[in-house]
Amino acid sequence: MKKFLRNEGGNFATILGVAITPVLMCAGVSVDYVGFKRLETRMTLSAEAAMLAASKEVQKAREEDYADNGNYDFSNAELVEKLDEVFKPHFEANYEAGGYDLHEDSYTLEYMEVDDQAKVMITMDYDTAVMRAFGYNKMTARKEMVINMKVQPKNYIIDIVMCIDATGSMQ
Repeated sequence: MKKFLRNEGGNFATILGVAITPVLMCAGVSVDYVGFKRLETRMTLSAEAAMLAASKEVQKAREEDYADNGNYDFSNAELVEKLDEVFKPHFEANYEAGGYDLHEDSYTLEYMEVDDQAKVMITMDYDTAVMRAFGYNKMTARKEMVINMKVQPKNYIIDIVMCIDATGSMQ
């Protein structure tokens, strides 16, 4: 290595200078991509769990509304309000359960029509660490979820059957 450093031709310094930029960019892309994918995965898992809880609440409210007079009286705005009321706390709790900090201004939610489908689009920005030096400050993760709400109200009857094998012949 000392021989290369004392070389007066300057080839080593030139080659090192040219080669170091792509190497640093690759390392930066790798570090930031892994962080971005971690954020995206956590966001997706948290959003899916929150969406299931929220859509169940909306469906329950619709069934109670239908049971009152045989009609669906909730407007889209009321359903979206109910969806938002349940989705946000569940999303935030699930996201933070993964060990990440989440502030209300670090994500955006957009609700779409809720007639027969519950739709939510969530967007989060990942602030890059290394790629900032190369002009890339943020990476954006988006997830759109749709759950079919077109379920007819029914009396859900669950039969629980318990079978005891007293003779031991079924083992």
